[in-house]
Amino acid sequence: MSKTKRQIVLAAFNELSLADYEYDLTPGELQKALDQLDDMMAEWEIRDIFLSYNLTSDSSLDDLSNIPSSANQTVYTNLAKRIAPSHGKILSNETKAAASRGLKMLQLKASKPRQMELDPYVVAGAGNRYRGINRGPFLPIPGSAT
Repeated sequence: MSKTKRQIVLAAFNELSLADYEYDLTPGELQKALDQLDDMMAEWEIRDIFLSYNLTSDSSLDDLSNIPSSANQTVYTNLAKRIAPSHGKILSNETKAAASRGLKMLQLKASKPRQMELDPYVVAGAGNRYRGINRGPFLPIPGSAT
């Protein structure tokens, strides 16, 4: 099951040793971290990393994130990396490494190639013949009846 945005934000604060049960996090701090989470996920979509994140204009901490369980650690460690300077915290080397390694893995797994339409004048190349049928020098157009 997907985590809520609040759980991801609290995990990021926990990574900074600012756990909610120990430190009183204000609603303003939580909202600012949520805004940074939304910004980070929008940036990742621009970089072609698609996690099905629930990105809405009126984001709430209690919304489901729709992030797959396998990406949770990567998201909250990268969020911790973003919010650390505003709280005067320095990330541990382990957290930095986990954030970097996780982001590289997400780029490999979650990136989708951009779809391109096939140019009708693409040359088929040598050896591209169909058993006894010579369709000419060009590849067939997808969806055509030939």
